[in-house]
Order: sequence, then structure tokens, then C-alpha cells
Amino acid sequence: MGKSAINHNFNSNGASRSLDWTDLIKLCTFAFIVIFSLLTKNTIASLLLFSTLVFFDRKYIVSLLLLTPLVETILLVKEGFTITRVVAIIFTGVFCYDLMTHKKIHYRKSIIALFMLYIIITIFGLLNSIAFGEYVVSVDWNDWAIVSTYFKAGLPKILISLMLYFYFSNKSLEDTWDTLNITVYAISISNIVISAYFIFYGNNGTLWYDLVRLTFQDADPNEYSCMIVGLSCFPMYLLLAGKNIYNYSLGLTSISISLYSVILTLSRAGVLTIGLLIIISALYSIKNGRKTIRRFIAVTLVFCMAVLPFAGEKLKPLYARFVGYGTSSEVGKITAGRSDLWKSGLVATGDKLFLGHGGSSITSRWVNQKALGRSSVMHNLYLEILVQYGLVGFSIFMLLVIVNYKKMIVSAKKLVNWEQSGVFYLPSMTLFLLLFAAFSLSWEWREVVWYLLGISLGIGSLKNSSEHGLSEQAVLEG
Repeated sequence: MGKSAINHNFNSNGASRSLDWTDLIKLCTFAFIVIFSLLTKNTIASLLLFSTLVFFDRKYIVSLLLLTPLVETILLVKEGFTITRVVAIIFTGVFCYDLMTHKKIHYRKSIIALFMLYIIITIFGLLNSIAFGEYVVSVDWNDWAIVSTYFKAGLPKILISLMLYFYFSNKSLEDTWDTLNITVYAISISNIVISAYFIFYGNNGTLWYDLVRLTFQDADPNEYSCMIVGLSCFPMYLLLAGKNIYNYSLGLTSISISLYSVILTLSRAGVLTIGLLIIISALYSIKNGRKTIRRFIAVTLVFCMAVLPFAGEKLKPLYARFVGYGTSSEVGKITAGRSDLWKSGLVATGDKLFLGHGGSSITSRWVNQKALGRSSVMHNLYLEILVQYGLVGFSIFMLLVIVNYKKMIVSAKKLVNWEQSGVFYLPSMTLFLLLFAAFSLSWEWREVVWYLLGISLGIGSLKNSSEHGLSEQAVLEG
């Protein structure tokens, strides 16, 4: 039954089809809306346009959810309320409507249990902050500020992640493939638009000693660079697994301009994440045979010849960033003080090992203020969770991540003979890159990590369900 059975099922349902003219029109429309949003910074008009497109084609909701965190600093509904949160509300409407059309809801009890446990630990962390958090007496912080922040930023990202899990675990294999296929093109095009806007128009400069670092308007340069590298998994897949010259050209252009924009930020986290992306791409090429390996080598050479000459002057200050420009070789200075923050976080974790100091965005800043005399986040997702929620919260979060990759490995084995199955793993690969970047960034309060976790878990669950798309027997025999 093997590969032919799988290909027959997909081809007969249209999942392996090429883009038709309606898809191209919608992709052009999506690109136009991204350009319009960047140039006008009109959040309301942008939301209306995006909502209209999603109304006509639900496949664009994933692209919208993953891209808006990149540009949210210039698309504010009001202070502290970004386009990312409004898009999450739009998705909630889509989710609720679609959920009502399902006669039977498919889900894994173990995954729901982990989500619910993490929500419980965050609620406990909220109460912990109010009852025992010494920082509540800090200027501008009180019980209401902590509760308000939790319900605005803390809880919603977890609930949307849970909704995304339900949403994808109840989709057919073919519908999910089609959605991710469109997402590959939409994100590849959008990365070009956003990077070009950043390079030529929408950037701010900040000083690091006598070096100028560029960043997307009002965004943290490290967060911007790591997010765009993470999303570069999509054009990289298009480049390595594409079927025609148009795919190769779009993928190469998107990768080149995105990575060049990262060089301009002088972000060490961004450059290290690029290195991991290259390693993953090389492993994928080796797995897929000589043709893909040759393409990977050719692309690497073309990129070096086309981009590095323009980036030459920026490589020197980037090198200075890694070796501690203007400083001695002390570890704390080379890491821009991050190692001191990490030591502070580990000490604070030891003080309240199991349940942490309280689930508030100010917790780590208070810890570092006491230990180091400066209010700063931990610059590490894992330490943020440890400090706020202790070993209990950290263990639940890591279990969610481990379950996700366990499901991805199982799914990969089941679809090993289907050459186009790689698109299913792109959200997990993007998540992997962001989790790697999270060793030096406080992603705990950023939605994009949770969105990708929910999508990845949902995809892993639908592939193991005999109720959707291919029969389980057909997949197993494949």
C-alpha cells in the first residue's frame, strides 16, 4: 500500500496541487495588506483588510498569527494593546465558529491535562505574587496591576495555544497540508516585505559602545532578529523542497534579505539562531539525498557571494559584539551582563525552588534589582519560568515541549515515504529555533512561542488520528 496509497489519497483530495490563480490573487492581496500596514501604520484599516481576507480564506489565519508579533510595535490599537492581541481575538471567533460545526471533537487527554495544569500553576503564581511578592509595594505596582497584566498577557496566550491545538487536531490531514502550504508562501513573501521595510525605511538605531545597532521600529533587536530567523524555516523549506524555479527564487530571496536584516541588528542571539537554521537545513538536505544536498551547497555559495559583500562592513562590528568590543574578556562583559542575570536567577530559584516567587512580569526585574542593583528581566525563558513558577511550572512547560517533539518524531516515521510531508514539521522547527533563542531571551511573555506550540501539538495529534484524512492503517503501512 506504501507510498502510492498515500500519494493517491492526497492527490485525489487536492492537497498536492499547485497554486492556482485564485491562490495567487489571495497571496498578492495578503502581501499588499502587509505593505499597506507597514506604510500607513493604520491598525484599524489593516485589521479590517486582514479580517476580510481570513473571512474568504481561513488558511491565512496561521500566517497572520505568526507575522503580527514581528510588526506589532508599529500597529497599536491603543497603548499596550497591539495588533497581535486583536488577531488573537479574531482567531477566537474563527475557532468558536468552526468548533460548532464538528460533531465530534478530537483531542488527547494528556495534552489537555498538561495545558490545564499549566493554567492552574499560573493562577497559583498570580495569587503567590499578590500574597507573598515583596515587589507589590514597588512604585506603580499593586495587586490590580499584577491581576490586570495576567489577564491581558499571561492567560490569553495559553488559551489561544490550547485553541490552536483543538483547531488543528480536528482538521483533516489534507486541509492542514493546504493551510501550511499557503503559509509557506505567505510568510516567505511577508519576510521579504518586512525585511525590506526594515532595511530601507523602518528602523531605529541604538548605540552599543560606539557601534550602531539597527532594529525594527521600537522593537527589541534581539527579539526581532530571532523571530525573523525562526520564520525563515518556511522560505528555507520552499528553497530546498520546491518544485520549480519560482519556488527556488522566492525562497532564496526571502532567506537572503531576512538574514541580511539580522546582520544589521548586530544580534548575537540572531546570528547563533541562523547557525542552528543552517545546521537543520543541512541535516534535512542530507536526509533527502544528493539532489537536495547539491541545492543546499549551491544556495550557500550563492548567498555568500550575493549577500556577504554588502554585509562586509557590518561583519566587523558583529565580530566585536561576540568578543566583547570595548571590554575585557570577562564572561559577564562578553555576555553583555547576561551571565550575572542568570546567576541571580539561579540563586532566586534556589530560594523558592518548587513554586517560585510569583507569576508576574515584574518578578525577575525585582529579583535582579535586589541582587544586582538593576531592574532587568532574566534574558532567559527557562529561568523566567523557574523564578516565577518554580520546578513545578518549569516541569509542566517542558513536558508540553517534550510531548510535542515526541509526537513529531512518531508522525515523521509514519509519513516517512511521503516526500511532501516536510511541510507538517515547519511549525515545530520554527518553535525549536525560538526555544533555542530563548536561552538568551525572555520569551515567556511573548505569544508567538505559545502559538507555535499549540499549532505543533495539534498537527501531531491529527496525524495520529484515524478519524481524519488518511486512515491510520494506510499511514502506518506507508
